[in-house]
Amino acid sequence: MSLTFYMPAVVDGQTRVVAIAPKGFLPNGVPDYPTLAEAIAEGTTVDLQPGYARNNVATGRDRFGRFLFNSDPEMNAYGPDGKHLWSYPN
Repeated sequence: MSLTFYMPAVVDGQTRVVAIAPKGFLPNGVPDYPTLAEAIAEGTTVDLQPGYARNNVATGRDRFGRFLFNSDPEMNAYGPDGKHLWSYPN
């Protein structure tokens, strides 16, 4: 089980997948997460035009590392490198 959260973010009009992953653990055992600004700076850029029901949607990452966006008017998949893989009408 991973402690990493994945979410889309729009930075300067470009959609990125942001991974908020712990850098380790604090002495009290709590995960040591980066700041949101640090995570966004390391985000993976994807070619998804921002807009209503485009980037603020349910996202997930499958076991192959692909990012899935349940966007409208289509679902989109991107590789770990941000390359668009496929679309499917919603």
